[in-house]
Formats: sequence, structure tokens, C-alpha cells
Amino acid sequence: MINNKLNKIKILAFKIRRINEKIESLRYEIEYHTSIYSELPKNFGYNKSMIEIFISRIEELEMKKAELQIELDKILDEFTFLSENSYKILIYRCIENLTWDQISKKTGYSKTSCFRFWSEIKKYNSS
Repeated sequence: MINNKLNKIKILAFKIRRINEKIESLRYEIEYHTSIYSELPKNFGYNKSMIEIFISRIEELEMKKAELQIELDKILDEFTFLSENSYKILIYRCIENLTWDQISKKTGYSKTSCFRFWSEIKKYNSS
């Protein structure tokens, strides 16, 4: 059961990261098209619809991201029983997708200690 929740957290976090990347790309496209549009003579007839399409797509992605974030937050709320350190490890491992070495450096704990905190999460698998 815990493994399923941890996997769900990883999947949701990945989807949110992908949406953020798409939004960033679209914002770049808006900047690019806006600069083209602003440099053209006003009677040139440059089609602003591309910019409007990008803005609309960003709004759709932001709504989808909000839905995913709500779902992720609900699952994370189920882990409030964890100690602060174990919860940090959960966030670093499942949401930020860090390696054990990166988690160790970020927390200042040894990898062994990080595994111990992780085992606190995993022991609830049988509960």
C-alpha cells in the first residue's frame, strides 16, 4: 500500500515537472512572438492569434497542474505521521527525484542515516 502511494507521488511529481517545462517553453514562445509583433508596423497585419493560442494553452496547463497538485497534496497529507527528517527524505526522493548521494549532501546526513529515515516510511507498508 505504501509502495503504491510512493509510486503515485513520483508519477504526480513527474507530471507536474513536465507541465512546468511545457509552460516555460510556451512562455518563451510568447516572448518571441511578442517581440516580433512589437517590432512590426501596426498595419503589417501580423497574426496575434499565435500569442492567444499560447496563452490559452498555458491556462489549460496551469489548471491541469493545479488538479495534479491537489491530488499530490492529498497523498502527502497521509504521511504526516512521519518524523520531520523522514518526511524531508520522502520529498527529496519522490518529489525532487534526488539520488541518495544528493539527499545525503542536502540533508547533511550519511547515506546510511538517510536509508534509516527511508525505512521509517517503508515499515508502514505492512500497516
